[in-house]
Amino acid sequence: AERGCTFVTRLKTNTKTTLIAERPLSPEVVARGRVTRDRTVRLAGRLSYARANPITFDLREIDVVIDSGKTLRLVSNDLTSPAEAIADLYKTRWDIELFFRWVKQTLKIKRFLGTSENAVRIQLAVAMIAFLLLRQGAIESLNVRGAYFEVVADALGSVGVIIAAAVMWAT
Repeated sequence: AERGCTFVTRLKTNTKTTLIAERPLSPEVVARGRVTRDRTVRLAGRLSYARANPITFDLREIDVVIDSGKTLRLVSNDLTSPAEAIADLYKTRWDIELFFRWVKQTLKIKRFLGTSENAVRIQLAVAMIAFLLLRQGAIESLNVRGAYFEVVADALGSVGVIIAAAVMWAT
């Protein structure tokens, strides 16, 4: 958080931490039952036999129970926010990761052709249009649909690149 950036990530079950301080949970947080533990910790000095740990500052470890009943160990460098806010931030991060996994698997986007926000938005929009067009023709046979997808995806991808280039040129 030194430079204004915070992170939240999940710890592996076997990651060793050193307890610095237990942080009390408010009765409201305990009653909701999602956050079960909040503490200040440090990670071990070595992550493996040959690799030193680059994180030498205090971290926040939060145990969170997710909908399936599984407990996750989250770690963050945000020492001031409420524990539930950090848990919500991780959930939002996870939702974003699931969205991009869906994009890669369903829309068949292997990589983004442009790096600007507009180029990415246009490529996603074009891929979603192709996906919706294919959904309409889902009754057809698998071979016809596959060939159709290849033709539509290539055509829309080319159109998307042209539009992205025009937008980038104009701005």
